[in-house]
Formats: sequence, C-alpha cells, structure tokens
Amino acid sequence: MDKLGLVLIAAFCAIQAIQAKNLLVSVLWLASVSALTTIILFTLDAPHAAVIELSVGAGLVTVLLVFAISIAGGETPPNPESNRKKSFRLVPLIAVLLVLAWIALPLPKTIGVGSDAKDFAKALWHDRALDVLLQIVLIFSAVLSLLGLLAGQHLPAALQHQAHALDEEISHSETVEISEDAPILELERELV
Repeated sequence: MDKLGLVLIAAFCAIQAIQAKNLLVSVLWLASVSALTTIILFTLDAPHAAVIELSVGAGLVTVLLVFAISIAGGETPPNPESNRKKSFRLVPLIAVLLVLAWIALPLPKTIGVGSDAKDFAKALWHDRALDVLLQIVLIFSAVLSLLGLLAGQHLPAALQHQAHALDEEISHSETVEISEDAPILELERELV
C-alpha cells in the first residue's frame, strides 16, 4: 500500500508540474516527482538506481533547470494578490499530502553506524566506488555542457571597438568593401 500511495503522490506532483504557470514552480514539482521516484526505487530494493535517480533527477537536473531559468529570465506572475489567494487554497492540500506521506512512509529504523573515518573511506571508495565515479562523471559533464552552452565569443576591447565601428558603417551603407575588414584582421594578427 505504501508504494501505491507514493505512486499516487508522484502522479499528483507530475500533474502539478505540467499545470504550473511559473517555470520555477514546475521545476520544484518535477524535483518532488524525482524524489518520490527515488523512494519508490529504494523500497523496491534497487538502491543503486535510487541513488542515481536522486542525484541526477532531483539534484543535478533541478539545479541545471533553475540555473537555466535564472539565466534566461523566467516569467514573473502578473498579479501577486491572486498568487496569495491561490497559495491559501493550497494549504489544505499540502496538509493532506503531508498526512498521506506520514502514513505511507514509516520512519526508518536506526542502524548503528561506525564512526570511524576508515570505515567511511572504505565504504565510499571500495563499496560505493562505481557510484562515486559515476557522480563525478555526471557532474563534470554537466558543468562542461553548461559552460559550452553559456560561452559566448568575448572579443578584446580593441576588437569590440573596431567591430562596433564596422557595424555602424555597414548600417549607413548598403555595400561594404572587403578592404574595410583590414583593421580587424591586423588586430587579430597582433593578438596571435
């Protein structure tokens, strides 16, 4: 029954993610779907898949989407008063969801864990080595992908000035001769 409750809550969160008007709110609903999927995978005795889902779905993808929305400038809600009214309507719904989650998710039993640093290092680098390496590769590739997406061509100040002057000349005349590019080519040769 607990898995069915988790699936129903995850389905509700997925529907809310689709219906959300604000992109950031939609990302938060998607993160909750991913977190619930992680719990479902863990209860199905698939801890490796659960760890990957939690770190990639709820962690990395959420951070990347929020970062991309903040860079691109997400839309703002038109009327803050209507948002307050909607948020007050969500309070009972959130309370019901919390009660369902409390019923569906029993508290875990405490497990005695050794506090020795050597045990942690052994567990991290020997028992969970594949997970750690996969996390490193995923984070590294995500950072490189973001840098590739956000990287623009940054010209030095002298080239920017020459390019701006050339743009003004192009806007004033319909035809441009190739000889006008000579100052920019000379500056590029000096930089190399």
